[in-house]
Amino acid sequence: MSALRHVIALVLLGLLCGCGQAEPENTAQSTPSDPRLMAKAEALVFQHHYQRMVKRFVDEQGRVIDHSDERLISTSEGQSYAMLFALVANDEALFAKLLEWTENNLAQGDLTTHLPAWLWGRTSDGQWQILDDNSASDADVILAYALLQAGELWQAPRYRALGERLAWLILAREVELIGSHHWLLPGYFGFVDRSEQTVKLNLSYYALPLLKYFANALGAAEWQQVYESATTLLNYHQQGFASDWIVLKHTGELAEQQQAEADYDAIRVYFWWALAAQHDANAKAQLARFVGVPTAVENLGSMAQHTNWLTGAYAEHGPIGFSAAVLPLLEQVAPELAAVERQRVAAMNPASYADNYYDTMLLLYGIGADQGCLNFNASGELKTDWNNPECAYVSN
Repeated sequence: MSALRHVIALVLLGLLCGCGQAEPENTAQSTPSDPRLMAKAEALVFQHHYQRMVKRFVDEQGRVIDHSDERLISTSEGQSYAMLFALVANDEALFAKLLEWTENNLAQGDLTTHLPAWLWGRTSDGQWQILDDNSASDADVILAYALLQAGELWQAPRYRALGERLAWLILAREVELIGSHHWLLPGYFGFVDRSEQTVKLNLSYYALPLLKYFANALGAAEWQQVYESATTLLNYHQQGFASDWIVLKHTGELAEQQQAEADYDAIRVYFWWALAAQHDANAKAQLARFVGVPTAVENLGSMAQHTNWLTGAYAEHGPIGFSAAVLPLLEQVAPELAAVERQRVAAMNPASYADNYYDTMLLLYGIGADQGCLNFNASGELKTDWNNPECAYVSN
């Protein structure tokens, strides 16, 4: 695979310096056939995974259920993801159900004044209720965006107004100016330590195309500043991988104590940055910071499950959702390795991930983007493909 390693180095060098790329060497003999050129495997079709999600993880009320937790939890994350996917699939009926359940059960019946609680489920004494009333800004950003875009695409003024209101609540309760940066806090409380003068952040919460849309469409200068703070946060990453969590001093330096291991949050960083890089030259240049991803895929045959963002170490094959989530990044920096990961998704036994909530969500993101069902323009607006039956939902 030395030829492939040479190609990756050339591509990443080009991203860093902005210079032209050398013509890549022919590596066709060492990489698998691209499944997109063969009969389409259903695992490479967004609509296949969308229907799996609806049948396995969404109940009749519009509650997204994570069956892997004995409390049968629902989260604002799951609700917001499913709403975005319902919009991508042009499934208005499910979108409405998901929104109604979210508002009634996570937001005290009123999303105009309450950010949704992030965790709901069964208590030890059998009660069904909110288990943690803190918010989760990654879910809130996606929820607000889905509402804003649903308002435009489905000509639904209430959705648009509610999305604007949620975006305002996010700015008021989950964005904080510390030093010269407007940071997107992971939740309403618990992430700023006044006594230690530190802030705990999560780069995966920065869904860059969505934040770009807020900056362009909502008129608040803070959204552009939040978008730009993501690059500042990424600059602390020097070893080829993204972090799950990072703690900064208010002075802007890294705190002494860090969580070095990164996996289930970091995987979304590569996804969002790759989509932003399709239209943002700065984001595209920053893809070189994720050199650990193609390196791991080349050496392991799939994206690693465990990475260390402080040392660059990695280990073990990641779950199938990881392979899907890195497709947009690999397609830009090492297309031969994107083919490797597509082949893994197409070949994996569906029974091995059929009941896995997070794998299903990552498959919807990664395959949706790879297939062109989930895409954004330069302003962050959602680009739909509702005439494509592999993207849009058709009820039976």
